Amino acid sequence: ISASLDATAISILPVEARSLERLLFRLPGVTQSTGFFPEAPSVAINGANALKTSYLVDGLDNNENFLGGHRFPVPVGAIQDVTVLSGSYSAAFGRTANGVVNVTTPSGSNEFRGEIFAVSRLNDLISERSGSGQTSLFGAPVSESFSRNQGGIALSGPILKDRSFFFLNAEFIQDKTDNILRAPALGVDTVLPGTNEQTLITARLDHYWTDRFNSAVRINYGNVELGRQGGGLAGGVTFPSAGSVQNRESLNLAATAKYRGDTFDYSGALQYSSFRWDYGQPLGGDGPQVTLYASGNLSAPIAVIGHPGYVFDSREKTWQTQHAVTFERGTHRLRVGLDYLRANFELFGGGNPNGNFSVALTQAQISALAGRGTGLSVTDLPANLQILSASFETQPSSFGKKQELTNLYVEDQWQVTDDLSLTLGLRLDYDSMTSVVGDCDTDNFSPRLSFNYTPNETLAIRGGIGIFVEKIPYAIISDA
Repeated sequence: ISASLDATAISILPVEARSLERLLFRLPGVTQSTGFFPEAPSVAINGANALKTSYLVDGLDNNENFLGGHRFPVPVGAIQDVTVLSGSYSAAFGRTANGVVNVTTPSGSNEFRGEIFAVSRLNDLISERSGSGQTSLFGAPVSESFSRNQGGIALSGPILKDRSFFFLNAEFIQDKTDNILRAPALGVDTVLPGTNEQTLITARLDHYWTDRFNSAVRINYGNVELGRQGGGLAGGVTFPSAGSVQNRESLNLAATAKYRGDTFDYSGALQYSSFRWDYGQPLGGDGPQVTLYASGNLSAPIAVIGHPGYVFDSREKTWQTQHAVTFERGTHRLRVGLDYLRANFELFGGGNPNGNFSVALTQAQISALAGRGTGLSVTDLPANLQILSASFETQPSSFGKKQELTNLYVEDQWQVTDDLSLTLGLRLDYDSMTSVVGDCDTDNFSPRLSFNYTPNETLAIRGGIGIFVEKIPYAIISDA
């Protein structure tokens, strides 16, 4: 069960910020998910857990494997077509009991083609019509001052006519939205501007060595920076010194090869990927976080300064290889394949080694700080303040393990009659993470059966049944 959008449909549909996620909501079975954390993926297939959706680019892994979601956010300018597999799909696809999103990137042709675009959106001009509750592309609420500037370029064409072709897409997105810093005890009530930025680059080279054999190399690079400037949408007491930037940097380097014979086909691929997720780079550098209270009222803080208060820096480096051979034998089309993925993780996380403090200030001390404005920092605090509590990360450490995912499958597409076809598949999934708490789980066999019956040109009856085995998200192991 699947649904697809090709390049023509993608170019016609109005899609916010040329976002793949916003595009997928046009397909049946795909709904918008909420929950988990602000930057969590929003694509749910058949209402299932959005963290378990599998994302592929040209059939190769594009998942952020720590929690879930896509690693490289593919813009629509780098999509030739996109298909969502929502059920009863081939044994060649797995690692999820949810759906699969497979993006095919464009290749060049003998004709030079190009695109250049620029878009500006000013939210205050349309806020009365759009209503409240709007969010950024990453799930964060935005104010009426929200604006977006976006631009990009795409080029494709021949290097050697009929043999070598290139494709390049580069896009940049900058979102701006204001927060309000409201700390009346310190005489501060002002607007703090904030910025989110995305740089997304896709490049591909294709070469046809013969009429039967071709190869391709592809690169995806993405850098996403989400600003947390302090304050809040409706007002907050976090000062810029305790603000942070979330950085998501992704890279895919892939090489593929295909051979088409008279009675068999072969396809193979090798991909290296990396992903760094630094959830809270402090704007003011390392140091303590200090939450300020007035001595006569400890019910609510009057300011938060110094540091975001936590550390979360995840790094993932992944190698993947795929191989598949397809044989034609009469009414049978037999496919045998292997997919191996090895991901190495490093996670440095926890509390603040420099301490998170709660302190109480006298009215005289508060008055002395009132002139500092938005630049208030830890160095401005008096030495004789009252410490209410303090917590330290006394054992900051890095946690890292290797996860190996091996998949073997065999599948037969049998054309029983002109009207009836059967697909019979068997898949074996191995996940090395199953050995963390005991013996390795080596019996994850997944039989699958589907049929397609078309008694006439206007009627098709399809059905399927199967077992689908999910991989273990790395967060389950690291949290334990």
